[in-house]
Amino acid sequence: MADHPASDPRRTRQRMPEDALLRPAPVPCIDGPVSAFAATGPAALAHWHRVFEQASATARVGLWECRLSDEALSWSGAVYDLFGLRRGAPLRRGAILECYAPGSLDRLQRLRRTAIRTRTGFRFDAEIVARTGERRWIRLTAAVACENGTPARLYGMKQDVSQAKLSWKSAFSTNYAFNTQMLQLQAVLCWNGPRRIDPCHTS
Repeated sequence: MADHPASDPRRTRQRMPEDALLRPAPVPCIDGPVSAFAATGPAALAHWHRVFEQASATARVGLWECRLSDEALSWSGAVYDLFGLRRGAPLRRGAILECYAPGSLDRLQRLRRTAIRTRTGFRFDAEIVARTGERRWIRLTAAVACENGTPARLYGMKQDVSQAKLSWKSAFSTNYAFNTQMLQLQAVLCWNGPRRIDPCHTS
């Protein structure tokens, strides 16, 4: 009996749902400086802070944190940009939640409660309306930080994925229109075509 060929891991890999619960990966223990990123001191920290802000603005991705005790928010510059706010402006979580589309807000609140209760994380794509009036899609990734075994903070990243969403919707619309036209053409052929070669008739 012939052996079955080994399955291709690329075929069995499953796509992670966009709102899947995530368990934070363990932080590796690094002993001693390993690169320029490990440099310390005020000057080095200021330098890498500038590099991070410039790179995150280019990639349209930023860091965020929410302290659970009072819901105080901390954002990097790129997150302010995503929501159309002046960098450094005061943040109030209740006002920020008003930027989320109703469906996205419901999912955010549900995933947030589950993550805090189970001490896990989550990721999903949310639709927002920035203070500038621009409608955007952001990919929100979150994890829970605990202190003495109690959830204390939520933190993660927010990334602008509007262009990717628009490209996907455009491709879907094009494919849907093509399939619709083909179905209409098939219906015409089945109705008017010669019966002797018409596969649509069973009689």
